[in-house]
Amino acid sequence: MGETPFRPSYGSNAMIPVKVREPSIQSINFTKEENNEMISDALDLAKESIKEVHMRVELYHRIDEKRYKSRVKPRNF
Repeated sequence: MGETPFRPSYGSNAMIPVKVREPSIQSINFTKEENNEMISDALDLAKESIKEVHMRVELYHRIDEKRYKSRVKPRNF
């Protein structure tokens, strides 16, 4: 898979305002509209990732069920 469960936490940038003499380049170029758009895009990607995980889990369950049923020998008592 190549991804960690902490992707939403570590994949985003956070900006903490600090009062210093010279502002950083990041704080100069910061706009709320762009920030909100980036957050909504990240949420959309997170929702897609969750859907993919659910599909993968369902596939694993089907494979396990198939494997279990192939090993079970039906018996009548």
